Amino acid sequence: MSHRIAGAEDRPPAGLAALSQVIMPDIYGTVAHGSCHIIPKGTNLIESAAAAYAGILATLVVAPLAWCGRRRALNLCWIFLALFGLGWCLNLPGFVQLLRLPGLNLMSYNRLVFLTAFAILALTAIGLENLRNGAVSRRWWFCWVGEPCSSPAEKEHNWLFRLSWLNLQIDRLRRGC
Repeated sequence: MSHRIAGAEDRPPAGLAALSQVIMPDIYGTVAHGSCHIIPKGTNLIESAAAAYAGILATLVVAPLAWCGRRRALNLCWIFLALFGLGWCLNLPGFVQLLRLPGLNLMSYNRLVFLTAFAILALTAIGLENLRNGAVSRRWWFCWVGEPCSSPAEKEHNWLFRLSWLNLQIDRLRRGC
């Protein structure tokens, strides 16, 4: 406790790199046998942004369908709660400085990511309700979310490029393991 009062942080914010852990919690490896853990030593996977994982399909496909209904004010509340939960891990400017003020720096804020997982699940439930009620119709932003709007060859080329780039990065980091 005295270390936190003095300004020391057990788990400092990770920055924008933590955002990918919300969608794929093991993207930086695990501590399992045969896996290369490529995040900094001393980082606890359980108390990182990976704890906000609610599922890839729920996060990228179903939760955005919540915006097809009429509950926009409620959706904005859930989005605000999700950002609040990830604010420390993402190192959001202003937010982190506020939480580092004396008196507020006594808590470990990376544990707030459970709010993000709850908000994603709430948006997913609203999205499923919109699907059930027939409120989902084709929108312009479906292409951004992941609806098929390009040819399969273009999608395959895009994914192959991303996978090859990721494999190169992992190989570079694995040499250091």
